[in-house]
Amino acid sequence: TSAGSCDAESENLAGDSSEPSEVCTLNCSSEELATFLLKRRFKDDAIATARFLLECMSSLPNAEALSEMIMGEAAVEDDEEEADQEESALQNLGPSVPLPVTQASDKAGAETAADAPQCSIEVSATQPRIKLELSYHSRGISFLTKRGEHIVVPSGAVQEVIVFPKPEDCRPKKSTGTVTWPGRMVLLCLENSIDESHPVQFRNKSLSQICYQLPSSTLPANQSPDVHEQPWLDALASSLDLTNKGALVQIRRVLPASAQCSASSSTHGYAFRSDHNAAFSHTTGGMPFVKCYQGVNDGALYPLKEGLLFFKPPKFVPRSALHSIACGRGAGGSRYVDMVLSLKDATEEGKEGDSLEFSNIDRNELRVLNHYIHDVLVKAMEKDLHQGENEKTTSSTESDGSNNENEVGKRRKRSRRAA
Repeated sequence: TSAGSCDAESENLAGDSSEPSEVCTLNCSSEELATFLLKRRFKDDAIATARFLLECMSSLPNAEALSEMIMGEAAVEDDEEEADQEESALQNLGPSVPLPVTQASDKAGAETAADAPQCSIEVSATQPRIKLELSYHSRGISFLTKRGEHIVVPSGAVQEVIVFPKPEDCRPKKSTGTVTWPGRMVLLCLENSIDESHPVQFRNKSLSQICYQLPSSTLPANQSPDVHEQPWLDALASSLDLTNKGALVQIRRVLPASAQCSASSSTHGYAFRSDHNAAFSHTTGGMPFVKCYQGVNDGALYPLKEGLLFFKPPKFVPRSALHSIACGRGAGGSRYVDMVLSLKDATEEGKEGDSLEFSNIDRNELRVLNHYIHDVLVKAMEKDLHQGENEKTTSSTESDGSNNENEVGKRRKRSRRAA
């Protein structure tokens, strides 16, 4: 096409972009050229059009360097957009909240806390597996990686928080001198459906949970590490509004007798034998977990009133997701039993969905597990069911009352018109 007719042809093209007759290669836009090739040369074959344009690109001098430059510019734009989104999400969390001062064993840390309030704490995360700086805010929490990446967790995105000791940290410690306690694990169960347009993400992947470990503490043997960690958990509950939702569940450690006297609860009611074997036993009480397998993962199962927690990898099944639960399958002579959870179907109310199995549980745990199922979990599920029925009844009654009031109002209007 000649340059002299470019203007006229451009006007013709603008008048009907779906079926361009001609295109001026000297001043047409990339969209006009691509549309012309797609409609006129390749007859609506998008793949052939894209292949032709890529061949054009590869035929240019220094094509690889040009491609890297273009992709780099696009990546910079994406990074800037992502950074703007992170900044906006952080601002929505509100101002940072100074962390509570605990009885730190590190003198340097104590001096720092005395000089200025500490605004973040380093934690070790297992999911995702990375070191993170945790900061509390007035309306949520945030995590920062060493590469400057943020994980923003608004208070409304957290469904449940489970605080628990790792199985190896439940073994009794010495009862004199000082003891170094590893921090308990904190599992944040996220509810991204609350804001599907802005889910909790890390490296462009949505997260369903975050699991991290609190810092360790070195304390006199007669002091409870649970009490030492409590200020951190209170601050977490405040930032995520867990107290009002009743969404913070704590599993206490098994402590030596000298430390139990200073803890808020001394026995905790644990009766599992998971830390016992034929060659070793102790008299400090049971464990809060049972050893088992979940698929190919060898870990521990923590039965809770709120549901069942497996570690590791961490997996929490709330009781609201349970359709039924059974324990005791297997041959009578076997050393092990299995626990099978039937989950509710996500698409149809009242229908049974997928199942989840925990296997290779020592048969000696069966009596306590059955007590847990029938006297703790099932009763809590029945209570939930009754509350749900009462709420439906109340809602139905309010709806009927509103309809009756509307009907009475209509009758009064008819009477006035008749008069």
